[in-house]
Amino acid sequence: ESREAEVSQPKVREIREQYALTQEDFARLFGISVRTLQKWEQGSRYPHGPAKVLLNVIAKNPQAVWDVVH
Repeated sequence: ESREAEVSQPKVREIREQYALTQEDFARLFGISVRTLQKWEQGSRYPHGPAKVLLNVIAKNPQAVWDVVH
């Protein structure tokens, strides 16, 4: 039996601003390209798969993320 969880679409700009990071710093910190981040923030593309899950973790549990990336 396959398990599929519904993961909400993250509000990327709000998440980045919650960390008070520039697009460049946020992209570098989480290993994505600045251009991809810009497209996500503009709504012309949306994160999917692991990126979507990671962004939701970043939004909901910032301390866990800081513990890993610092």
